[in-house]
Order: sequence, then C-alpha cells, then structure tokens
Amino acid sequence: MRIATVILSLAAVAVCLVIIRGMELSARHETMRLMEKREIQLRRKHWAQDIDLGYLTSWAEVVRRASEQGLEITDREKARYCLAAPLTEESAQGRQ
Repeated sequence: MRIATVILSLAAVAVCLVIIRGMELSARHETMRLMEKREIQLRRKHWAQDIDLGYLTSWAEVVRRASEQGLEITDREKARYCLAAPLTEESAQGRQ
C-alpha cells in the first residue's frame, strides 16, 4: 500500500510538472508574439521618422525654410572659396 501511495504521489508531481511546462511554453509564446508586435510598431515609427528627416533635409525644403526665415544660402560653388583662403606657399610654411 505504501508503494502505491509513493507511485501515485510521483505521478501527480509528474502531471503537475507537465502542466506547468505547458503553461510556461504558452506564456513564452505570448511574450514573443507581443515583442514581435512591438518591434514591428517601432520599425514603422522609425521608418516614418526617417522619411520625415529625409524630407526636412532635402535641398528644396532647406531653401524654402531658409527663405521663410530670411536667411541667405550661399551657392555651392561660391561656398568652396568663401570658407577658407586658398593654400599658398607662405601659409603652408606657417603650418609646419
């Protein structure tokens, strides 16, 4: 009779472990599903922000916003020569 009680107890523990494992598995599956859903939302949000940033930094948008604010934009060809003086032999010797 004692051995039957031990066997039944071990069987009950084994069944409980199987049930707990199943619950763990379903909880892990649900967690992964929610994480993937959140990742998709974040990717979409990042994509939208990237598109907005690309639009805001486009040349036409920069010119439009600068003209609205009354800023002058230097022409690209002029900017090359306006930013720094051309390198001469005298200035090159001063750098050494």
